Amino acid sequence: MAGVEFDKRVSRAIKNILKENPKWLVPAINDTVRGLRTDIGSDKTGVRKELNVTKKVVNKSISLKLAKARVLNGVVTVVGEPIPAYNKDKGWAGGTAKPGMNFQGRRTNRPRAKSKVTGKPMKGKAYKYSFMFKKDKGRKIFPGAFPAKMKSGHVGIFIREDRKLKEIFSSNVAEVLGNEDISKLVLLSGSVRMTKNVEKQIKRHLK
Repeated sequence: MAGVEFDKRVSRAIKNILKENPKWLVPAINDTVRGLRTDIGSDKTGVRKELNVTKKVVNKSISLKLAKARVLNGVVTVVGEPIPAYNKDKGWAGGTAKPGMNFQGRRTNRPRAKSKVTGKPMKGKAYKYSFMFKKDKGRKIFPGAFPAKMKSGHVGIFIREDRKLKEIFSSNVAEVLGNEDISKLVLLSGSVRMTKNVEKQIKRHLK
């Protein structure tokens, strides 16, 4: 009974406060929206439990729409673009320079292919690249992968497949977030955040 009475009292307080000034709920919504971005990029509750990337890389796939006094609604949008092996923030100087990489990328030397004419290894350096895309999987090796800049100016790390260039990507954030185990943790954390943020605002306005 005490719990019911408490719920009714708080419910009446919320209704009264909203009638007087709905703006009080805006900070609670926006703090929750920002918190959800943190939860999604977390290595404990979010996609980084599975995806082997930095929080900065994950955040590039997340956009926020904050609430306003006239629109008491906040939105977190996660785009489904795949994450490239190439890290443009770290850049690439061109040529044989080592490119910036996501997924703990590594580049190591590999033996050069032998000439069909002389039977000797061809000149120049040859590399193989490896990436750990997911934390519960091993490293995936790409012999003969290489960085390149397209005519459009786009830079990536590529392999040749069926005489075509194919850029190396991994799963996108939205796909990993669709994992039921991860989505449940994020939603639960968001619910806890919203409850705490609303209670904080109630206490402020009940003083």
